[in-house]
Amino acid sequence: VNESREIYFFLMEFLDYSEMNIVNSENHPELWKKDHVINILTVMSGFHSNPRTNEITTVQEFLPWKAIPLYEKLLAIIIHERSESCDISKIKDIIKGMPHWKNEEHEINIPKVVIHNDCNPRNIAIRKNGEACIDFPSRDVIEFLSFVLLPDFSEEEMMFYLNYYAELNLLYSKAEWMKAYQYSLKTYIATRVSFYEVSGILIKYDFSNRILNVALRMLDLLKESE
Repeated sequence: VNESREIYFFLMEFLDYSEMNIVNSENHPELWKKDHVINILTVMSGFHSNPRTNEITTVQEFLPWKAIPLYEKLLAIIIHERSESCDISKIKDIIKGMPHWKNEEHEINIPKVVIHNDCNPRNIAIRKNGEACIDFPSRDVIEFLSFVLLPDFSEEEMMFYLNYYAELNLLYSKAEWMKAYQYSLKTYIATRVSFYEVSGILIKYDFSNRILNVALRMLDLLKESE
């Protein structure tokens, strides 16, 4: 990049689908095996911990409590329009906790880093040779897992992946990571999954209700394990 001469380069890789093992798999969590998930979490951790991302100064910090009325309205629409497809009491619990988001965030002793912020199988591919292409780093982790865990996932399976990522980042305790995962799940459900669900009233996303229920269950299991 040379701004004074208005020279910019944008590089894009062409993905040959014949060389892909997993691609565009947002509706197929069954394709994601343990080794695939571990591979992505490892690559993700390398990006999150790369000090060069600190040089990026134009990325806006995510402060969800500044738009609480919007997120309350989106979740209220889900309660009214989609009550048959998820546990509404869990959605109401998230709304009830929104006024505490700012304090909750400040209690997490993990620094924010540049994240992908749309880290799901619509934007991730696995080559046949196993290589990956590609707020709080926990946000990318929980979003990815909400897509690749099957609806009947076990607590043991979830905790294996959450602990695996935490162990790649030993500067912070597992207790801190668990706080970050919980906070990220609540804000992810309210600020991202809610858009999928409300949009689905007009144009259905096949994966939307599945990831909502997976994310709600992840949050429940983390609360129970405290």
